Amino acid sequence: MENTSTGMHQFQLTDANGKSHSYVVAEHPAGEGMELMYALLGLGAPAVLGLAGAALKSSDMLGAVIRALSGGDSGVSNTAEMGKLAADLDFASVGAEIGKALGTGRAPDLTRRILSRTHRDGRNLGTDGGIDLAYQANYAELLLAVWRVCAINRFFPVPYTSPSSSAARATPGLEGSLPGG
Repeated sequence: MENTSTGMHQFQLTDANGKSHSYVVAEHPAGEGMELMYALLGLGAPAVLGLAGAALKSSDMLGAVIRALSGGDSGVSNTAEMGKLAADLDFASVGAEIGKALGTGRAPDLTRRILSRTHRDGRNLGTDGGIDLAYQANYAELLLAVWRVCAINRFFPVPYTSPSSSAARATPGLEGSLPGG
């Protein structure tokens, strides 16, 4: 359930043991969100571009990425679904770029900041120990939660293209995936 008028959003994810967890997310205020957006874009731009290139090889992955970047539901709600989509990726082609981005040491701090306004099963992930208690040996759910919170906050904005534009008409699969489309 999403209530964009209040900035509060809810979703469910399944952990590594198959247990379902309820999430409540408050959107980040504009100043804080802007800082996170620029930090994420700077940290992961090469890796995101590499993943996008690898995802183009899988129409299912491409569709999930387009839906998620457009602020919608990617359709991936559990670790098994994520694994099926990731099976088609050529990780060798993007591993070096991801390694560079993660090797900066900024990813853990950004993860904490991204989840600072998120509750999982009623526990605030932004307080001491919240992330540790929720995600020990459960990193796939952590990655899915971070991705959903990023999508809710639209940290990876997709430029708007009118569905009637020549670019939108010339790009198969984008029809209906962009705002106003």
